Amino acid sequence: MQVVENLQPVAGAVVADRTQIHAALLNLVSNAVDAMDGGIGTLRVSLGARPSTEVAGQGAAIDGQIYAVIEVADTGTGMDEKTVARMFDPFFTTKPTGKGTGLGLSIVHGIVSKHGGFVQMQSTPGQGTTVAIWLPLADGEAS
Repeated sequence: MQVVENLQPVAGAVVADRTQIHAALLNLVSNAVDAMDGGIGTLRVSLGARPSTEVAGQGAAIDGQIYAVIEVADTGTGMDEKTVARMFDPFFTTKPTGKGTGLGLSIVHGIVSKHGGFVQMQSTPGQGTTVAIWLPLADGEAS
């Protein structure tokens, strides 16, 4: 597996529980690795600052605020729209019996929501999945 990092500086700070954000990221990376059969593929982790207006029309809160955005992307199996629509449902899993609890992404969603952010997911069968965690900057601005 190839791991690619794209970490851009973010001016400002996110007010968050470090342990909870760490747990969310571990969950996303674990899911991404599981989606790449046999670990073959690319795992990309990115960090940057973006205005919420970039997600217009995608169901996110559009408040014009600047967010720190952490993306975890894989080139794994991907998911269809029906599956993506259920990804944050507690106990829903695409893993075989005994291989997952279905709590991971619902926990990620809960952690991010608790911190005033939102989660965005994009997936295409056979091409992979990108999950973006949007967390508001404490001052709402990036320079």
